[in-house]
Formats: sequence, C-alpha cells, structure tokens
Amino acid sequence: MSKTIDVKPIDVSIASEEEKQSVVAYNEAVSIEIKDQAIYEKAGELRSRIRSRLKWFEDARKSITQPLDQAKKAVMDLFRSPTQRYEQALEAIDRAMIRYDDDQEKKSKAEEDRLAREAEKKRQENLKKAEAARAEGKEDKATRYEEKASNIITPSLASTAEKPKGIQYRDQWKCEVVDFEKHPNDYKLPDMMKLNKVAQATKGSLNIPGVIFKKEKIVASRAA
Repeated sequence: MSKTIDVKPIDVSIASEEEKQSVVAYNEAVSIEIKDQAIYEKAGELRSRIRSRLKWFEDARKSITQPLDQAKKAVMDLFRSPTQRYEQALEAIDRAMIRYDDDQEKKSKAEEDRLAREAEKKRQENLKKAEAARAEGKEDKATRYEEKASNIITPSLASTAEKPKGIQYRDQWKCEVVDFEKHPNDYKLPDMMKLNKVAQATKGSLNIPGVIFKKEKIVASRAA
C-alpha cells in the first residue's frame, strides 16, 4: 500500500483568461434590447455561444477538480475506518458511564426516599406524643415533642458516583412527533422539492389543499 497521495501541479491560467471572456459576454448580454426579429435571433445565437462556452469551461474545471476529488476521496477512505472505530468506542464508553451514573442516582434516590419515610414516621410519632401529652394537660411536654418533630430533617443525598476528571453530564432535549395532525402549523414545513416534482409531473393538474401551482416560462435550447 502506497504511503503517499500525489496531486499534480494545477495550471490556473485558463481561469484568468476566461474571466476576461466572461466579462465581454456579460456586457453584451445585459446590453441587448430586443426590438425586432433580427435582434431576437442575434440574442439566440449569443445565448448558444455562451452555453457552449460555459459547457467547455465546466469541463475544464472538472479536469482540474476531478483529480482533487479523487485525492480527497482517498484521504477520506484512509481515515474513515479508524475514525468510525474511535467514535464507536466513545459511544460505547458513554453508554456504560451513563448507565452506571444513572444506576448510582437511582440508588441514592431510593435511599433518600427510605430516609424520608423514616423521618416522616418519627415526625408523626412525636406529634402523636405531643397530642397525647396535651390531652393529659402536660403542655410543656407536648411543646417539647412538637419541637422535636419540627427538628427532624429529611436528608438529601447526592449520587455516590464521583465523576472521572474531565467528565461532566448535561441534559439534551429532543422531540418526537407522535401525532402530526395535532402538530402546530407553526412547526410544519412544506416539502418544496416534492411539491415541485409533483407540479412538473402533473403540470399543475393535481389538487393539493393549500397549494397553488404556477407555470413559469424558461428558455431551453440544445448546446451548439
């Protein structure tokens, strides 16, 4: 396997010369004012010359860009496989890390809920004792139980997973359209490419609600 990709030097002088020719053609084209059949035919001849020149110039451009495109493709092919493996490796690691982090968060939440239930149970026990003490006329004792109940705090636990250096998580929100009919009109975009193909294929004869087909005349000719 070769370890080099060769690209020959490119002669760009043709573009400089064509720049001058294109200016001449442009000035001639924009100055045309068709008033009679002779000028009308002259415009057609000029258009044919310009189309022929444009085709020739496009072929000349491709003769330069095709080797470059081939070289670029060779480079992309060279780097594609390792790049894909690296990206897949990162995705695999990310999935594993997120699973672990989510699991630790669930465990912390479960423990936090358990402690919250215990705290609430103790709080209610002290309130019941306060109620019983007050019923016996022991107001000071009832107050102490109420204070004890109010001092019981539900703990808040953080995830037990310590993130590796340089790693952080962020939430990325995405959408999924589950009912297009209920989708707000502000978020609906027409498929213009499909509609234009339908317009051309049916010559505007197909009735599509909310769509008006228009006919526009364009100039078409064979290359000289």
